Order: sequence, then C-alpha cells, then structure tokens
Amino acid sequence: MREKVLHHHRADVVYDTEHWELLAAKRSVALAVMERLGDLAPQVYGSVARGDVHRGSDIDIIVPRHIPSLEVESRLDVTRREVVAATPWLTPKAHYHLDPEVTVTHPLWHPTPAEEGFHRFGGALDLPGLRTDMRVPGVDKRLVLVTPTSKGHTEEAAQEVGPSQVARALEVPLAVVEERVSVLVRRDAIGRTGVFLRRELAPDESVEVVAREVRPRFQRRR
Repeated sequence: MREKVLHHHRADVVYDTEHWELLAAKRSVALAVMERLGDLAPQVYGSVARGDVHRGSDIDIIVPRHIPSLEVESRLDVTRREVVAATPWLTPKAHYHLDPEVTVTHPLWHPTPAEEGFHRFGGALDLPGLRTDMRVPGVDKRLVLVTPTSKGHTEEAAQEVGPSQVARALEVPLAVVEERVSVLVRRDAIGRTGVFLRRELAPDESVEVVAREVRPRFQRRR
C-alpha cells in the first residue's frame, strides 16, 4: 500500500530490541556489498541509512557517479539488471538486483547537480559511516523528516519544518528539497503514474549499449 503524505505529524519513536537487531542485520548485508564496491564511493540510502527500517525495507545502494557498468557488475552476484528512469527529465540508472531485497544503482551518464542531492534527501550514508554505525537524517515517502536519536528517532512532517530547515538538516540545496516535496505532494494527490522507462536487460545485453539506445528519449532534460 502506498504511504500517504503527512502534513501534520510529530512523534518520538523508541526502538525495541527486535528493531535494533533488524537494523543491524540489514546493515550487515549492506556493508558486505559496499565493501566490494569500496573504491567506487558507494552509499546506502533510505531507511537503512536513517534507521527506521521494517521487515520489508529494501537495501538500496548507489554509486552516485557515472562509471562503466563492468566496474559494478564484476564485483557483485547480479541476478537481474534493469535500466530505469522515473521521468524523461531525470538521468536513467542501471539497477543491479542481487536478490529481492538488495539493489545497487548508478547513473548511465553524468547526473545534474540537483540529481546528485536526490538520494541524500532520503538520507545517505557512505562506507566509513556505515562501518562506524552512524545514522543520518532523511525524509521518508510520507514527507516526514526522520532524525536519529540515541533511543530511536524523531519524526516531523517536512512541510511543517519548512524547506529551508530541512535543507540545512540534510545538507542539500534548497532547490532539491523544494523539488522533492513538489513531486511527492503531486504523487499523493493524483496517485503514482509509473515510471517513464523500465527496461529489463537480457543476459547478453550491455548496459552501455542500452544507454546509447535510450538516450535520445532524454534530450528534453538538457
């Protein structure tokens, strides 16, 4: 079920032992993958970086810069590959599925400066931070700012906090916050409209060949 945007919300969440153990288990999986990608500056983002995980939480890892696909594929046990783009204005990404829970992505060409901040909006943690068990703030799909505490986390509706304060808390440009809020509010109002492109790759297809094939469809973003 799609999570609804919350416009008025504040909460102080305390984790129990089961939650801490679940978070540790998901982070252990993320760490093993990121260690294999270490020199590519991987980041885990979303609930695993923030701490507010649940049983169904995905483990999403991004290599945030454009690199040859072989640099990623050769280090991982990939079960399925896709090229995915949410809209024709955003850089498409290669998605490498390691199992139903773990996905590694990287952009197919150089992302715009605004796009570089998108995953940080949800909370992103690099390898040194994960090794030292840091947690970072981020905004979830309900448009709630999740801020880690020693006992769990606090929650505040991002629209109540205000774009400027959210941008400062996440250390991202104000424009990134305004764009993400606009997109999520619109999706909440009209429902999800799907993705612009989702292309599953055959075993013998190259990510770079598919990237060249689909690139003309994205010229509107430049």
